[in-house]
Amino acid sequence: MPITVNGELLDKRFIDQELETLTERYSRNMSPQEMTERQAQIASDAKENAIERLILIQEARKAFPAVPPAEIDQEFEKLIKQYGGKTTEADIPKDEARKLKDGLAEGIRLEKYIKKICKDVPAPTEEECLAYFNEHKDEFKSPEMVHASHILRQPQRDENMGLFHAAMQNIREQAIKSPDFAQVARQHSSCNDNGGDLGWFPRGAMVESFENAVFSLEPGQVSNVFQTEFGFHVAKVHEKRPSAAVEFEKVRKDIRKALHEERKNDEIGRIVDRLRESCRIEEAPDKA
Repeated sequence: MPITVNGELLDKRFIDQELETLTERYSRNMSPQEMTERQAQIASDAKENAIERLILIQEARKAFPAVPPAEIDQEFEKLIKQYGGKTTEADIPKDEARKLKDGLAEGIRLEKYIKKICKDVPAPTEEECLAYFNEHKDEFKSPEMVHASHILRQPQRDENMGLFHAAMQNIREQAIKSPDFAQVARQHSSCNDNGGDLGWFPRGAMVESFENAVFSLEPGQVSNVFQTEFGFHVAKVHEKRPSAAVEFEKVRKDIRKALHEERKNDEIGRIVDRLRESCRIEEAPDKA
């Protein structure tokens, strides 16, 4: 349904962009079922975020009515380079180029306005950063890592599965006896880049069924034949690194930046809440 903020129609693209951002963010920590259950709430949050973005843009227009053409052209060139740099402004229809530049100008205004309202937000002190580190030490650990290789095969559609499993067991025996797992992988694996070497990786980097098998092995061990959605595997672990605490000095700058950004977001939130009190937000029903 159409939404207007102070008489200005909220572009549906704003809502779609916010929805995409929130969906990606939540999907990192939620199961598909949880995402489905919270779909309505996520859509509502996306709409509210889009409204608040337009409120800020309206204020940014007041604070920075004119954007130097050189700044717009600079952002326009960056945009072209993002798409390979094969397109020039002359290749883009004038109306489309104008709309793109108008959008870039709005983005520049908004960035300047946010910098303006956040310029006096204090950065956290060293003591505050250290206190945060001490209170959240579990968050500052290097993850358990494993260096592994694998052999992957997929049975053909009409292949006899008994013979296929026997072949996989034979490959496993070769992998156990051979001093060169990579050579066995190059001979038998359908995924034999780098001799099947997957390098170092933490949990969460591979599919769960693969990780469960690999992380249960000790260095030098070769797994039993196991199955994932990609096929049947034989894996070998070369080395493992346990999870370990990270020293404060290594994360001090990251903590300082994160806490400062959090304070800036809080300040932006307070300003938006204040602006909303005097905003006219109207949501018209969809036409039948």
